[in-house]
Amino acid sequence: MTFDKGGPGHQGVSVDAFLAAAALEPLPLEDDPTARLLGLVPDADIVLNRTAIKSARARSGLSVSDVAQRLTELGWDTRTSEVLQWELRGSADIVPARVTALAVVLNQPVEAITMPVPEDARMSAVQSTEQFAGLVRRWAQLFDTTLRAAEVALTSRMATAVHRGEIPDPARTLKTMEALVDELEKRQPQ
Repeated sequence: MTFDKGGPGHQGVSVDAFLAAAALEPLPLEDDPTARLLGLVPDADIVLNRTAIKSARARSGLSVSDVAQRLTELGWDTRTSEVLQWELRGSADIVPARVTALAVVLNQPVEAITMPVPEDARMSAVQSTEQFAGLVRRWAQLFDTTLRAAEVALTSRMATAVHRGEIPDPARTLKTMEALVDELEKRQPQ
């Protein structure tokens, strides 16, 4: 069946074509070029600089809850506990657009509140294992997110330890990451 509401030379849309288009699955977020352009895909190459965020917030006279409230007003639903976590541990699983909003709230350039994720052979050794890949899949399922976002989230947990100067061996890191995911799975309602 074809709907044709136009005049001569106008071609209508068939019901079959319309239904087929509606059934298309959207691209995964990390593969969506529009999402990438809008800064909605986590960037594994940057991490929030916890000390820079805390210093900038203090200099601006804002409380942790003020920062959360202003981010929420800018359209980024943010809890006070999230801002506190950024100050205590940093984060690599925050999307660039949200980092930009945080920089605006703190009146800082993005570069002043971020830093590159350190390249460390031990982190690479962990990330290249099948065990880590399994943890990424479990994290993605647990938080209903993409594999790429899950990988960024888990990598940020490892990067946080590296930024504190605590670089455990890969086996110990994997064991710790496994314990974290196990515990989070236990807390999920059945």
